[in-house]
Amino acid sequence: MRRGCTILSSLDNTLLSVLYPGIKVAERHVPTEPLDDFEESQVENTLAKLTWRGVHYKLVGASGSAKKGKFYFVDQAHSRSIAERFQHWAAGCDRLLRDPTSHPAKS
Repeated sequence: MRRGCTILSSLDNTLLSVLYPGIKVAERHVPTEPLDDFEESQVENTLAKLTWRGVHYKLVGASGSAKKGKFYFVDQAHSRSIAERFQHWAAGCDRLLRDPTSHPAKS
């Protein structure tokens, strides 16, 4: 049942590293097959308490990859600003879904 955790170290020269200097990102893979209660509890605990080399990470999302068992984390110091940014983005997407004419048409 154990799945890997990848600390993404190649953030140099990325938009993320420019917007959030010093940010640390991790990717965690969890089982996608049906789990019993004990295994499900282990997965939940892993997602809630991810620490690597003394850095505490917080779950920030999964995009469409959750079906494949892939979740993304950022270091605790950046988790609030990333969460706030995501909320604003999600609100904009929701507005576009409700009114697709609210954005300019592409030529």
